Amino acid sequence: MCKCRSSLLPGQKESVVRPARGLMVLAFVLIALASGFSQGDFRLPTWLVSYPGTNPTVHSNDSLAQMSYIVDAEPAEVVAHYRKLFAWLFSPTRTA
Repeated sequence: MCKCRSSLLPGQKESVVRPARGLMVLAFVLIALASGFSQGDFRLPTWLVSYPGTNPTVHSNDSLAQMSYIVDAEPAEVVAHYRKLFAWLFSPTRTA
């Protein structure tokens, strides 16, 4: 039995948090891999757009780019937004 502290916020369900963590990990892995091939300040890919209606703060250096924002939306809605972006990115019918 794990005696770890829960990172859930009051009222959050675990099933909503787990997909969000997996998606964030995937995004950070892709960004970390891409940063090894960049020169100068690392930039977020143009296809990785923030959730609609947000005004993100972006911090970057030569190996990391971080986007953060606060949004009044359900976590599942935000996760669905990023799932659509990754689905488009890996779509076999995607045009450049």
